[in-house]
Amino acid sequence: MERDSGNDTKFDFSDIVTLVNDGQMDQAISILDSTLEDFKIVGELLNVRALIHQLQNQPDHALATFKAALLVNDSNPEFAKNLFNCYRQSGDIKDFQKSKARYQQLINDPAYLDDIEQSITLEDDILYCIWDLNLNNIASDILNFIVLAEIERREKSLLGLYFIFIPGLAEGFRDTSPRDIQLTASEKNWRLRYLSVPYCWLAPSCRGVTIMPSREYSQYFFNKLGDYHHFPKYQSAFAMMDITRSVKAGNDVQLLRAPQYSLDYAQSWLRQRAGNKKIIVVTIRESKVEPQRNADLNAWKQFIDHLEELDYFVVVIPDTETLLDGTSESDDWIQSFAPAAMSIELRAAFYALAYLNISAACGPTTMQFYMADVPFLIFNPDAPGLSSPDRIKKLTGIDFAGGETLPFLQRHQRFIYGAVDYEILIKEFTRQTLTIESL
Repeated sequence: MERDSGNDTKFDFSDIVTLVNDGQMDQAISILDSTLEDFKIVGELLNVRALIHQLQNQPDHALATFKAALLVNDSNPEFAKNLFNCYRQSGDIKDFQKSKARYQQLINDPAYLDDIEQSITLEDDILYCIWDLNLNNIASDILNFIVLAEIERREKSLLGLYFIFIPGLAEGFRDTSPRDIQLTASEKNWRLRYLSVPYCWLAPSCRGVTIMPSREYSQYFFNKLGDYHHFPKYQSAFAMMDITRSVKAGNDVQLLRAPQYSLDYAQSWLRQRAGNKKIIVVTIRESKVEPQRNADLNAWKQFIDHLEELDYFVVVIPDTETLLDGTSESDDWIQSFAPAAMSIELRAAFYALAYLNISAACGPTTMQFYMADVPFLIFNPDAPGLSSPDRIKKLTGIDFAGGETLPFLQRHQRFIYGAVDYEILIKEFTRQTLTIESL
């Protein structure tokens, strides 16, 4: 197995741009196809190929190529290359299902799988972390798992973590929670690639991530895993309850960090706009799943206007789901920064650089729990469903409705359970800024 600690492959797109500008589309595509054999970022090449098809007024070809690009996982170049080869050889370039079927035949071929098993190499100083999508969701619960894996790595004095995602039985996922049932397989795949996988890189010791193409394929990895360090030892699902148990055992759980390159990008953006103002980062929830948990947009907008009057620099991170489907009402608010809604690492950087983060509880805000130097106020409404007091107590072991809170939070970090309106936002903000200034 390759370690994906970086991608040294370079590709100069200037020749491609020149050919396209000269109208030599076929030659440009030929160069892209020949480069696929050795180039790891296959998805990027496929996207360029699709754009060329669009310029050629070949929408069917473009759509099929985009679909291929979406299935590519950059950390698994062998899978990407084989899938594209099947796609290219399918006879009818518009019939993407045919290429997928051909690839399915390939990964079920014993000879091919034997070659895969022989090619897998494991390392003694790495902890291999297994996230089984048949048991676990594609939401922020993986953050609990990442933190527990990091604790395990430290206890064993290993050098790094390598995360392995194993497909579930329901079109690659599980099918148990309201979110599981409501989201399509395509939406789940998107969330896996753009939410779950990037969370792994918040662990400073992360050395790589692989999404296995099938449960059958995964077995050939497990055949060699027994003699190496892996976590968990048995198939498991993870929740906040596991974190609270770990804290009671004396472990530090605030172990996640924003990657340095994302901090550099965020600092550059803020430096040009915020000046010397204190930065407040506001996260809004507008999801179509369990909308009763969403933010009261009128109250939050009024609160943000108040912060502006107090001369804070406010950055709004809108809800990812509604941002994508064009229904977000917070996207055009003051200094809305949409890229952070699309990038977990950028979001983490903005959280890390804020004077104070103020959020309507949603999946991505959970990362703040595990970032030691990040000051925050997170408001979680008392709502039916997943946010009901009994449900939250069952998942966490904490009676938030009774006044308990997460035992590992610091003074500049507060999770507030209950109804939220403009007056409550003002009161809690004032209280928290006084606390921060006293530290």
